[in-house]
Amino acid sequence: LKFSVVVAPAMPSSDFNENLVDGPWTRDHAASPDAAAGRGFIIVLTLFAALGGFLFGYDTGVVSGAMLQIKSPRGGLGRGSALSKSEQELIVSSTVAAAIVSALASGVLNSLIGRRGVIRWGAVVCTAGAVVMGVADSVFVLTFGRVLIGLAVGCLSQTVPLYLAEVSPARTRGMVNTVNNIFLVLGQVIASMVCCGFAVAETDQGWRYMLGLAGIPSTVLFLGFLFLPESPAWLVLFKGDNAGALQVLARLRGSSPEAVQDELQDIVDEAAQQTEGSGDWSALLKPGVRSALLLGCLLQLSQQFGGINTLMYYSATILQMSNGGGAGGCGQAEDSNPFSSENKLDICLTAPIATAQLVGTLMAMALIDRLGRRQLLLGSLFGVVVFLAVLGATFNPWLNLPQELTLYAMIAYLVFFGLGMSPIPWTMNAEIFPLEVRAKAMGVTTMVNWLGNYAMSATFLDVAEALSTSRTCPSAHPDGAFFLYSAISAGFWVWFFFKAPETKGLHLHEIAALFDPKGANLHELTDVEESRQRASSGSFVRTHSFGNSK
Repeated sequence: LKFSVVVAPAMPSSDFNENLVDGPWTRDHAASPDAAAGRGFIIVLTLFAALGGFLFGYDTGVVSGAMLQIKSPRGGLGRGSALSKSEQELIVSSTVAAAIVSALASGVLNSLIGRRGVIRWGAVVCTAGAVVMGVADSVFVLTFGRVLIGLAVGCLSQTVPLYLAEVSPARTRGMVNTVNNIFLVLGQVIASMVCCGFAVAETDQGWRYMLGLAGIPSTVLFLGFLFLPESPAWLVLFKGDNAGALQVLARLRGSSPEAVQDELQDIVDEAAQQTEGSGDWSALLKPGVRSALLLGCLLQLSQQFGGINTLMYYSATILQMSNGGGAGGCGQAEDSNPFSSENKLDICLTAPIATAQLVGTLMAMALIDRLGRRQLLLGSLFGVVVFLAVLGATFNPWLNLPQELTLYAMIAYLVFFGLGMSPIPWTMNAEIFPLEVRAKAMGVTTMVNWLGNYAMSATFLDVAEALSTSRTCPSAHPDGAFFLYSAISAGFWVWFFFKAPETKGLHLHEIAALFDPKGANLHELTDVEESRQRASSGSFVRTHSFGNSK
């Protein structure tokens, strides 16, 4: 590989549009009409693609509020009686189970039909699932709709970050991918607001509207990707269409084809390095790829084992626990009226709680390409460790802390989580793998994320009761569970401190050298990134390698 030092002007701290310009451009070029067109095109592309993240957040977040009506004898699917616990678990878990399968399969689909093709397929399946859920007249039909949704969000959660990483400029790749994560969290916030609105309005069978509304953004996503381009990397590697890739790059960068020849040549050189069988599943076991895959899987597991979906899925239940209730309620009967004042409050409180994570993710968008992935990852995870421990302490029966501290700890946790642990695993997983195995490797790591999601959400209530320090009412004192999640997150922090590399500002083909078992090109890459950072901010971010440095 050949590397050249690029001296770039400092990134202005102006607006979002200006920050989506590639670093190596000059000020004159950045001000040109073609550059402005390139910025505008990247923005439009990013917003359309991020609808995949929105669907991920909305479809996984809406079910908690909708379930209060679905399980109710009044307007639900129980035909005059409440749904059983197993029926409720089937409706919720079917989406996660389907997403696990779809995430892995999307690695193959991305090679066969391209990034754009997979996104369009996911949008169509999501629209079909929304229609099925909206008209469902039985648990079986609703579960089928939820399976379709799982198949859609599983492939979208893997493909959208991959696509955005391959089309975005190197210097702003982190920001572009963080927009997708912002839309994911925004989807959860909007889902909470929609559920709250239908609950307050006491809309009969409002759950049908809650679930069916997912068909609107998925339709917009499909229509947008009828016109948006394919990834240049996919065109080169799987179609051999170098000319088409050159035209796409020129459009993305707002430049002439001649001005992006070097970027295209980097992609062509990387594609040329693959050997026979290098794109097979066995290629994931090669030393350099294996190290990157280990990092990718641990990033995804740290996100889930940090308890994020425990707080998102069970936020209303956790607040009930802080007031002495909770799952099982220590002998209290469950309120079967979906429109009771208590159930309305529980649904509506999830919106401001989800908004806390959105605030943190917006902060991450502004910082990810300035501070870098590594600093945000470690800083965010440190905050997660601290506030999980504080959250556990608020439930400890011996400490007798104020009840309102539980809400404050949840909000602080979600802000810190959004600051790094929310976007970094997805951003880095889209960066660290060689081109020929990138789709398959991301399929594996995304599947691991969904497996962790399922494991945490399916075990929280049991773990909370089993590890509670309360002997009289363990279901209302889940302190042990949060202490456990804090300890696990601390272990991940130590591992990432010694092993997580910095990928900020490096091109995708350069990042692979960080995982080279021989440490090939590590010093050259360090010099390149140091020069880039001195040109833009005068600072240097420590770079780590999984290999043996020269």
